[in-house]
Amino acid sequence: MALRRLYAPFRPDLNNFLFAAVGEERNGIPLSMMSALAQLDLDPWEEAGRLSALAKQEAIERLTGLILRLPGFRRPSSEAQQLAAELVDALPKHNGDGGPAKNPGRAAPRN
Repeated sequence: MALRRLYAPFRPDLNNFLFAAVGEERNGIPLSMMSALAQLDLDPWEEAGRLSALAKQEAIERLTGLILRLPGFRRPSSEAQQLAAELVDALPKHNGDGGPAKNPGRAAPRN
């Protein structure tokens, strides 16, 4: 049974990125990218879409800065940059195809 539009995921193409683990909370629970962005007072879907629209290196740099701003994140910037690079690869535009970002809000043209 398909989900009604009201309950369907907002941007399912961003799920791999948004649900990826960034680290751990203080109580040992994995911290998802979605929770990390929310802790930074950013809309997770908007920020993920923004990162997906950037060139890969720009997205890595932006995400590295965000990761370093996370409360309780005490790791070297080189480790944050490596984590950011792995996370950017989970974004739709940067997942290995190198092509333009897909716009899930528009239907493909019919022939």
